[in-house]
Amino acid sequence: MKRKEKTKTKVLYKQYFGLKIRKLLGYKTFRVEMGTICTKDNIITVGGVYQYREGGLLEKVIIEDIRFKDLFLELKVWFTDQKRYVICTHIMVDCGYPGMWRIWDKDHYDIDEWHRDHNRPVDQALLDSIPVIYLP
Repeated sequence: MKRKEKTKTKVLYKQYFGLKIRKLLGYKTFRVEMGTICTKDNIITVGGVYQYREGGLLEKVIIEDIRFKDLFLELKVWFTDQKRYVICTHIMVDCGYPGMWRIWDKDHYDIDEWHRDHNRPVDQALLDSIPVIYLP
């Protein structure tokens, strides 16, 4: 393993075990430096109100629980408008891909404006005009 990779691995394990120890000690606020946590200073708190964005979805959520397991972050979030829980997980590295889930501060986006701009009805006539290919 190259020296740079060893250093990244050490930092990952140091962050992971530090967070796990804080959780065991009863802390509710954590600084998690990874691609899915986009809050100010990468801080999230159990019971905190945030915005959840994944692909074309943007919703208000409350973080109900934070867990650290096998180098993964696991969040239990309550979608306030949809009245449902979702468990979100991601490996604790600072990388990502377009469309993956992210947690933002509660006032990062204007959710009402977002919904007006992104929730357009599906044009059924356009869908019906797509040719169908039948496979034997």
